[in-house]
Amino acid sequence: MNDLKSKGFLLDNDISSRNNKVFYNKEENRVVIATAGTHSFSDAVTDLQMGVFGYDNPLGLKRTKRYKESQDTVSRVREKYKNTDKVFVGHSLGGTIASQLAQENKGSKAITYNRFFHPLYEGKPKKNEIGIANYGDPLYKMWRYKADYVIPSRSNNPLTNHSLNQLDKNLNMESILS
Repeated sequence: MNDLKSKGFLLDNDISSRNNKVFYNKEENRVVIATAGTHSFSDAVTDLQMGVFGYDNPLGLKRTKRYKESQDTVSRVREKYKNTDKVFVGHSLGGTIASQLAQENKGSKAITYNRFFHPLYEGKPKKNEIGIANYGDPLYKMWRYKADYVIPSRSNNPLTNHSLNQLDKNLNMESILS
């Protein structure tokens, strides 16, 4: 979050929530919508629904409370920040939501880290998505997700490798965002 502030982005507390943080840069006319990964039992149920039913199925990701909350945030962003570039970012569950929202919002892009993807429906980032994975992440190892950037593991612990903290240590975000 501090990195975004140093780049001229301000947190919009009126639209942001626990699961979705909205940052606006007036000079660049750009909005970044950051969606959190799994952090509650309810989110774990969403992970399970997504794993079993995929995205569009009546019981899948797009029908969950978590996804609908993110859609509501995007609606509020579109209303408040008309004609802005939108970048969706997220980690794990948040990355999957960010990827799906970018598909629904023409002209936007997604930057995802260690996101879940359904092996029956996809195996690589979408056209407007930059996918980043840690080589030691259990999801990457299990499904051989074809990420745009694969960063090296610095630990033998799969939870450490899945952690968002590994991103800052291993990847120059400036090169990706430019």
